[in-house]
Amino acid sequence: FAPGLSLAADYYSISIDGAITALTAAEILRRCSLDQSNPLCAQIDRDPAGPGQTFGPLTRIRSSFFNIAAFETRGVDMELSYRTRLANLIAAAPGRTTFRLLAGYVDELIFDDGANRSDTAGDVGGTVILGVPRWRGVASAAYEDQRFIVDVRARYVGGGHFNSQPGAETSCDPAGRTALCPDVKSRTYVDLGVRYTLPFDVSGSSQFTLFANVANLFDRDPPIFPNRMHYDIVGRYFTFGARAKL
Repeated sequence: FAPGLSLAADYYSISIDGAITALTAAEILRRCSLDQSNPLCAQIDRDPAGPGQTFGPLTRIRSSFFNIAAFETRGVDMELSYRTRLANLIAAAPGRTTFRLLAGYVDELIFDDGANRSDTAGDVGGTVILGVPRWRGVASAAYEDQRFIVDVRARYVGGGHFNSQPGAETSCDPAGRTALCPDVKSRTYVDLGVRYTLPFDVSGSSQFTLFANVANLFDRDPPIFPNRMHYDIVGRYFTFGARAKL
């Protein structure tokens, strides 16, 4: 009913027993502090306890890969795209245009080591192992003809709690955040790309292509102690290049 329009929505629900993951030293220490019988406590080395001490000084935490009891996640991925000749929108205009929207929602991301069960969906601070924002998305618009392509992209990364896991280093009581454990606001990053192709010969089989990209065009700052998997920590940066096809 609408040529060039594409819509898709995919729901996923994944459960894995005996999953393997890498835990950080901070996460091992947190889980052991919640339950002294947790097998992860064997990864912590301490000196002998002195007079009046329950535990000796901590000397080493061995971080490695571990078999956890279970991993569960569920959510929805969505896509909307529209591609058409520009002449269908502007009379006699050359080239084609494409609009695309990708969005993902994570309802839960659960790790269960047999002793502790934690859901890290919505925890986006740098101290949370494998925490993810609940919402992420990319909206893009592009124009192209035989030689020229320009596209602009807006990357959205949802915010969330810094660290709401039990036993977190700082209080994450939803009733009142502390300065060291604030809620993290969402970020939107804008990228811009341009590509131009010159033919070497009449047939067009030999080509020389110039391209340039600007990532994080408006130089958005990351949150404090960000999760590097999701938030841009570099700031605005440029890439330039050339390719030849002979």
